[in-house]
Amino acid sequence: MARRWSKSGRSLHVAAKVASAKVQKPFGSDDFLDFVGRTGSPAHTVAEAKRRLVDAGFIELPDGPWDLKPGGKYFVTKEGTSICAFAVGGSFDASKGGVVIAAAHTDSPCLKLRPCSKMPTSAGMLQIGVDTYGGGLWHTWFDRPLGVAGKVIVSKDEGMEELLVRVDKPICLIPNLAIHLKTQKEREAFSPNKETELQPVLCLPLGVQKTDEKKEDEKQTRHHEELLAIVADSAGVSASEILDVDLCLMDATPPCRIGAFVSTPRIDNVLSTWAAVDGLVSLEDEVLASSPDLMVAASFDHEEVGSVSAAGADSAVLERWLNQSLKALDGATWADVVSRSFLLSCDCAHGLHPNYMSKHQAQHQPLLGKGIVIKSNSNQRYATTPLLAQMIRRVGELNQVPLQEFVVRNDCPCGSTIGPLLSAQLGIRTVDVGAPQWAMHSCRESAHQDDVHALRDLCRGFFQSFRSVDSSTKTLKSQSQCVWSTWECAAWMHESFLSRLEDETACAYDFGWHDFHASGHGHFDGGLLRSDVADAVPDSLAEDDEKELSVVHPARLEKRSCAVGSAIAAHFSYSRQEDGLVENTKLLDRYLQWSHGLDAT
Repeated sequence: MARRWSKSGRSLHVAAKVASAKVQKPFGSDDFLDFVGRTGSPAHTVAEAKRRLVDAGFIELPDGPWDLKPGGKYFVTKEGTSICAFAVGGSFDASKGGVVIAAAHTDSPCLKLRPCSKMPTSAGMLQIGVDTYGGGLWHTWFDRPLGVAGKVIVSKDEGMEELLVRVDKPICLIPNLAIHLKTQKEREAFSPNKETELQPVLCLPLGVQKTDEKKEDEKQTRHHEELLAIVADSAGVSASEILDVDLCLMDATPPCRIGAFVSTPRIDNVLSTWAAVDGLVSLEDEVLASSPDLMVAASFDHEEVGSVSAAGADSAVLERWLNQSLKALDGATWADVVSRSFLLSCDCAHGLHPNYMSKHQAQHQPLLGKGIVIKSNSNQRYATTPLLAQMIRRVGELNQVPLQEFVVRNDCPCGSTIGPLLSAQLGIRTVDVGAPQWAMHSCRESAHQDDVHALRDLCRGFFQSFRSVDSSTKTLKSQSQCVWSTWECAAWMHESFLSRLEDETACAYDFGWHDFHASGHGHFDGGLLRSDVADAVPDSLAEDDEKELSVVHPARLEKRSCAVGSAIAAHFSYSRQEDGLVENTKLLDRYLQWSHGLDAT
């Protein structure tokens, strides 16, 4: 089917020939096969996700200011190849909730048409020039019927327009070389040259003759006219209107079941995109209404080539979307909620292969059909930590989703994904998970139907259960948290400071001259002594000690407040600590002794 960009070039809509009536949605793996069967390029993955979001009542957000409401459902796209959907909890509160994100990527390794794809005739055949995109198992693309999917740019009276196009019938083939024509060495190690031996043959329909190159329109010299005619017919335009193409080759054999397994192209990572989006869409109304969180399903382009692009995860786009949504909801910023937020990074995992069991670390061998894989790596190729993994295990328990573990062998390289990138960019807690699969990065991959269901259920369970798991998890507090929360921690800090004074190593606290008071009450002409503070009228003291010492009292004395490294400056306690410090220590007496000594000098 053809899908078009709007005149603004910013949003996709389905062409009028597509029926608008909703059909009964298939369940689980059948629904995934329907989803992936409509894709073929990142743009098609986003278009299908968008179609489903619109059917579920999500509203597309404009480029300008956003108007979001608690209980609302929204989405936004970038370049037509990345998408981010928001479901706002009906009880959203930036001071109590956070942002819970399930993120994936829309792209897969493939062969992409070059800007000048027209190759000279070879052995009487038309061939198409392609680039290798990502790290594919390129030998798996041989002898498969191939279609194309992507975008075309067409000429219009008012300018130009992008259209989605998908040619799902086979039009290309990369034929293998017969075994009889290969040397023994070539038979043993099939490693085709990606530049000269991976160029597809354009297979013309019966009765179609090759164009005489001398008669060909100069406008079409970068791509074969025969190819443009096929693409134009699928897009519903004339070949003469096509200005350029952005097309991916794809396996034209439809997705299918093989017993309890699914066999399809692009499991990595259309499966995760489907699971994140469907997990958000399938949330029950009661769950959404009671949630204090902003729940997000996002999927980004260009993960297979590093994510460094305007639409990739290693860009500013997600943080910008999050800040824009929080501002529209509560006037908050990402910094206000990051400590209560969490990212579930979803990308497929390596399932144990029955013919290559030694490739997996002996204690980490995830099986197909046995649940979702938590991926860990000590060298930060994955962002998972033990505590965060345990939180996701708890989410799995609450939602009856089985989980498995994976680490790569020490003698094997480890892949990576968007988890570490987004964790570093956003400062967000992150766990990398994925459904186990076979033949990752092959032209056609396979997975178990139970894992397809489980990944969707984990994403949905993550949205509805994470807040309760997070609120019941206690972590090690930082020293700054500890020092104001208990009198024991405060006593330890005071003892450390006083011991430095007593053994004359207080240089550790020497910060030089520091002007506390920036309001401009004259020039510094003396210290702020204990006797100065004692003269203050109690009723005029500020409600906050820092404000009293840095603003109110200097103004009262017409002096500036300044500290030097040789002075004792110690915040004795917070209200919750005072009784414990007074009853269990003699710290105040010791400070008084030191202050008298300083006053005398």
